[in-house]
Amino acid sequence: MTLDFNADEPVVGLARQQELIRAVLNASSADETRWLEWKSQHDVSKAAGAFAVSKAILGFANRMPDVAEQWAGGHAYLLVGVDEDAIHGVPTHDVEKVDSWLRRYLGEFSRYQFTYVPMDTDEGKRHVMLVDGATLFTPSTRNMRTTARAPSSTGTPARPNPPAQRRYTPSRTAPAEQRSA
Repeated sequence: MTLDFNADEPVVGLARQQELIRAVLNASSADETRWLEWKSQHDVSKAAGAFAVSKAILGFANRMPDVAEQWAGGHAYLLVGVDEDAIHGVPTHDVEKVDSWLRRYLGEFSRYQFTYVPMDTDEGKRHVMLVDGATLFTPSTRNMRTTARAPSSTGTPARPNPPAQRRYTPSRTAPAEQRSA
């Protein structure tokens, strides 16, 4: 099956968020794209879950603007708690706590937002975490020089990379269970 969803505009509002989740239920894993990924389960309160979500956010941020702007107005989405077979749901957490868990890997990078989308299932209401990540540059800032800095492993501020080399990387290494995989 193919993903049946109109990605011409950003995914805004509960109805459209739920429409995207339902589209994943009717898709195949091969339908994951440069603007959409999904994970069946991750709890962001655990290191492995926070790392997986952070990695996706950074991947979305590092898309080239001309590629990113082809879908959803340059936005990209990670759905956690759903796959092609079912809505599994995820535990919901306080926004400030989630932000601190992700910051362990994202550093000061903050070009993302998330929400929990309620979905009715045969087993009751479940929540899917929808993470909205944006590319580092938008069409309006593509030609501007930025002072964004990648996290430094030495503790001293990193110098901005030239635009062609600028990439954000996690500020910490993967949890042990991710490194051994």
